[in-house]
Amino acid sequence: MSFAELKEKVVDLTPAELEELGQIIEAARPQVRRATPEMLAERRRLSEEIMRGEWNAELAGYEGAQARDREKNKELHRRWTD
Repeated sequence: MSFAELKEKVVDLTPAELEELGQIIEAARPQVRRATPEMLAERRRLSEEIMRGEWNAELAGYEGAQARDREKNKELHRRWTD
């Protein structure tokens, strides 16, 4: 349905139907959740822990991949400089 067709149909709605349509549209919208002071305090606490190094995520295989990349780079550098 085009916008023009939709507009024509909306013009023909009764006030009660318009009210119902408004309620349907409002119910379908995602609700905005406002951050409470408690939520902000928790975010601040967690970010401070991360910045101090008290909390982190372990990425399986990350260190090994880094070591392999370093070795590969050394090998490529050796090939280019020899």
